[in-house]
Amino acid sequence: MKKPKAQGQRTQGVKLMISAAALAATLGGWATLSSQATPEMVAAPVAAVVSAPPAWLLNPPPIPTLQAIGTTPAAVQVPGTQPVVVAPAPALREVVVAPARPAPVTTTQSSR
Repeated sequence: MKKPKAQGQRTQGVKLMISAAALAATLGGWATLSSQATPEMVAAPVAAVVSAPPAWLLNPPPIPTLQAIGTTPAAVQVPGTQPVVVAPAPALREVVVAPARPAPVTTTQSSR
């Protein structure tokens, strides 16, 4: 007497065939897209317009410089304003961190 095939065997084959066909279609599509010739990109001619820079760019205003840390501040004078005195930077404090305690040692009987 013949034993009938299980239903799972038949569906496994169908699933495998669908997966193989999908993979083949994907790879074939990629091959088709990559084999197409790409169109040549032609740049449009650009007319370069050269003009004189604006007047404010020819004579830029002075840029204030930064002072080094730890130096005495000086009076800052901006033309057309009152002098401004810069406050000194606060002193830095030293932070001491306590050393970490070692981890406790434990012994177990499980390795015997």
